[in-house]
Order: sequence, then structure tokens, then C-alpha cells
Amino acid sequence: MKSSIATITAALAFLALTPAAHADTYEEELAQLETRFKAADTNGDGKLTRDEAKEGGMSRLARFFSRADSDDDGFVTLEQLKQRLAKRHDR
Repeated sequence: MKSSIATITAALAFLALTPAAHADTYEEELAQLETRFKAADTNGDGKLTRDEAKEGGMSRLARFFSRADSDDDGFVTLEQLKQRLAKRHDR
């Protein structure tokens, strides 16, 4: 009986902490995304082309550029990338 209560208590503690850990991950990823985007946006226009992404060290974005370029205008904005990140984190 005591081991069952301990197991249940541990499971509840884990579930209670999981959203907080998830939020930290989202916040950290968002901060990293903003930093990397600004570094890759060499002309400072608030947009990244596939070449800027590739040359700016965002190789994953360059590989999957057409998915991120949701309006198919040849560039992605930080807002488009933030929306994808939020969706990935169920926000």
C-alpha cells in the first residue's frame, strides 16, 4: 500500500512539473530563434531568404524553407517562424 501511494505521488509530481518544463523549453527556443533570425538577417529587412538562412547558419530552415514560407512569397519573417514554433509547442 505504501509503495502504491509513493508511486502515485511521484506520478502526480511529474505531471505537475511537466508543463513548467515544457514552457521553459518553448521560451528558450523562442529566444534562440529570435537571436539566430536577427543574426542571419544580414540586410536587416526583417525577412530571410533561403540564401540568408543558409549563409546565416540556419541550415534546417534552408532545407525546409518552402514549408516555413507559408505564403510562398520567397522569404520568411520572424512572425511566421514564431507561429510555427508556437504550433509545435501547442500554444
